[in-house]
Amino acid sequence: YLNQWPETTGGQGLAISGNTVYIPNPSHGVMDVYTLSGTLGTLTGNWPANISGGVNVDGSGNIYGADGILAYEYSSSGSLLTTFSYESTVSFSGTGNTPNIGDIAADGTGNVFTLDRSWNFIQKLTNADGFITQWGSTGSEPLISPQYLRTDSQGYVYVTDFGRLTSPNTDNRIQKFDTNGNLVFTYNVTDLPIVHLEGVAVDSFNNIFVTDISNNRVIKMSPCGATPEPCA
Repeated sequence: YLNQWPETTGGQGLAISGNTVYIPNPSHGVMDVYTLSGTLGTLTGNWPANISGGVNVDGSGNIYGADGILAYEYSSSGSLLTTFSYESTVSFSGTGNTPNIGDIAADGTGNVFTLDRSWNFIQKLTNADGFITQWGSTGSEPLISPQYLRTDSQGYVYVTDFGRLTSPNTDNRIQKFDTNGNLVFTYNVTDLPIVHLEGVAVDSFNNIFVTDISNNRVIKMSPCGATPEPCA
């Protein structure tokens, strides 16, 4: 490895933008900001005390995070720009009053995507908190236990789903959707009896990286989901 530094903030997510690493610090209500060499700084502001889940940074340097009930957009200096609501944007039959927004991501055209881990669906919003559509809880391959999501340079949305955690776990997978929620592919990771996919990232070549916390590994996939073979 190239470098390491202690991380004791209790935050679970991280994001990288340029030469800066962002890690939420829910214990102190700030965003910890590291250089790639490990120098620590902080972004103060109106950060929710429990913003410990997924965090993301868009191409403009704005920072996105979620605290379970709501999701947020901040400027690169830590000023709150937008609060993305839940029940005010859409009425979803059966969700009750207990959302669990675990991750948020933005694409390059002003769309924002939030992931509800309890009710297994993705909402697509404008960056001004306007509801566009949602998907994931129904269809031929509905989400079962979605964890994290990311977008790529072409606007596709990637979601990790650790399924039912049975052995063998045949529904532990990553799904790729287009920007309107149409399923592009599902790739099941079944090389080991128990697989638990969590984090997901996409590089500039649209290669996909997912973490498997049951087996302490990172899996690299090509843009079409094949691993490690390239797309045809």
